[in-house]
Amino acid sequence: MYWPLLHSSIAELAHMEDEEDQDQDTVKSKVVSGGATGKTGDATEPVSGKRFSVGHKGCNLDKTVTLTRQATDSNRNLTGVEAREEGNIGWSVIWRYFKAGGGIPTISFIVTLFAFEQATRAYTDYWVGVWFSDRLGYGISPGWFSLGIYCVFGIGYAMLTFTRMLTFLYMCVRATVNLYRQLLDHVLTLPKKFFDTNPSGRVLNRFSRDTDIMDSTLNQSLIQFSGCLAYVICDLIVIAIATTWFACAFPPLLVTYLLVQRYYIPTAWEVQRIESTTRSPIYAKFGEALQGVARIRAYRKQKHFTEVSYGLMEHNAQAYVTTKLTASWLAKRLDIMGLLILTGTGALCIQGNINPGMAGLAILYALDLTRYLKFGTTMASQCETNFNSVERIVQLWSWWA
Repeated sequence: MYWPLLHSSIAELAHMEDEEDQDQDTVKSKVVSGGATGKTGDATEPVSGKRFSVGHKGCNLDKTVTLTRQATDSNRNLTGVEAREEGNIGWSVIWRYFKAGGGIPTISFIVTLFAFEQATRAYTDYWVGVWFSDRLGYGISPGWFSLGIYCVFGIGYAMLTFTRMLTFLYMCVRATVNLYRQLLDHVLTLPKKFFDTNPSGRVLNRFSRDTDIMDSTLNQSLIQFSGCLAYVICDLIVIAIATTWFACAFPPLLVTYLLVQRYYIPTAWEVQRIESTTRSPIYAKFGEALQGVARIRAYRKQKHFTEVSYGLMEHNAQAYVTTKLTASWLAKRLDIMGLLILTGTGALCIQGNINPGMAGLAILYALDLTRYLKFGTTMASQCETNFNSVERIVQLWSWWA
């Protein structure tokens, strides 16, 4: 006896669902307080509420049917979207990396090695001037005593450089191993709920790609950047010793260089990201064409796919040219700074009646300064990019910590 009543109710509900499907593009999903559920992830809103009466043999049912739809801005996906840090790398991330590599004692030892290395390099170059000016009276040729001293300084400089690089590399490897072990220990102690809400690829990426960057790329970038920084500091000190008044130009030159660097590095990141993003569709479209080459020929769409590929390549070429233009922009300004340093050093050497050997050493270091500034800025950008892997590992520790 209930079949006619049930059939009528189902028909009425189906009719109301059809009306809801027609209006769903114009209805916004909102979180309604006091709704059917109290959970944030299941927030719903009433879409249409209609009252209807179904009668059958004196039976009157008066019901209110409220159709609901899940809010589009709620967390409908269990795993969600992976968080991505923005802005510069925090000092806490950099300190955690160096702390894992040995902390302050190891850093102090490496800085000491840098100081002795650059001092030996500067005095080795200075000794050439002493040798050829024959200040000690041993003669220029054959000059076995002066040649022996020069060889001793050269061997000492090579040994200090080797020790410094080996110690620096050991610190980086030690930091990578310690961070990897801490990451593994942290992941093994996570509750099962973590793996229900985080895909395995998101975790494995930390153990594979990010660890590989720390192990093979970040250490090389740090070694080269620190080497360039030490060379620049040593060159500036030698120039300041040779021409005392040149030390007054240090503060404005330093501020100018930092402003140029801080302006260039974020721009280079964004342009490089755009270039990488516009490169992927080229390979994707080429792969589609290879897989569907028979259908493309059957429908005679060769011209269409060719024009689309040309458009994608042109878009990528624009980003690539922009990348080169940003590098040229930096090179031009660093060349201007190097020219100002070289001009000021030469003028002060002439006006100050400086020893010819010391003046030649100052001008030589001023010539090398532009090259070190360019390469150092590139390595600084590379280091900050590679430290993103360390940041991602540290970010995983903050989850469920």
